[in-house]
Amino acid sequence: MKIDKIIKLNNGKYKLLLENKDVLYTYDNVILNSNILYTKELDENTLDIINKENDYYSLYNKAIKYISKRLRSEYEVSMYLDKNNIKKEDKIKIINRLKENGYINDINFTKSYIYDRFNLSSDGPNKIKEYLLSHMIDESIIDENINNIKEEDILKKLEKIILKKVKLDHKHSISVIKNKLRFELKTLGYDIYMIEDILKNIKGNNNIEKEYNLIYNKLSKKYEGEILLRKIKEKLYQKGYSYDEINSLDK
Repeated sequence: MKIDKIIKLNNGKYKLLLENKDVLYTYDNVILNSNILYTKELDENTLDIINKENDYYSLYNKAIKYISKRLRSEYEVSMYLDKNNIKKEDKIKIINRLKENGYINDINFTKSYIYDRFNLSSDGPNKIKEYLLSHMIDESIIDENINNIKEEDILKKLEKIILKKVKLDHKHSISVIKNKLRFELKTLGYDIYMIEDILKNIKGNNNIEKEYNLIYNKLSKKYEGEILLRKIKEKLYQKGYSYDEINSLDK
């Protein structure tokens, strides 16, 4: 079948106008591989090859567009291609080509992810590592780069998070706040020894007198004397204040 006209489009694509008035879209690599730029002819075998290569280059270009939005791990790209019902051999070919051309590089991905998550989020090293492992990044690559984070920087970040949390919490005792922080910060990926190292120096605002007055104003309408005092202490204990903090109110 004769090709009447070949029109170059954007993004490396071509539009082929065939003598039977059909229109065929393809890619520059396919044009070069099939040699139709010079022959201006299409037989059934060439057309079949073009259709197969179109599928391949369509997915290859989709993968590049997917990566262009942000750095992607090889695992992410693999999962993305699977969603497009790609043939196994084409997937391997595309991934290898993307790696050769520098679009996929798990070392660069790891470095970038660690930097962004540590500096732009509350995540700690352990949570960052867990995410990277879920992307099938080699553990030695992860450890090598996570170990570049200085312990003093981790402690500074922890202290900043803790001080902010303590400052904003006006409802709980400092002991309750610390217990909450232990759980939350461990979940965020920080080592418990670092958490404790910061918490031991956090005194916080002791809100017990404010809480005492609030509870007193509420319960004094119903109770008085020793019963009122006992009820107030029970409420304070339920809010997380220690016996020593509560008993200090009697002095």
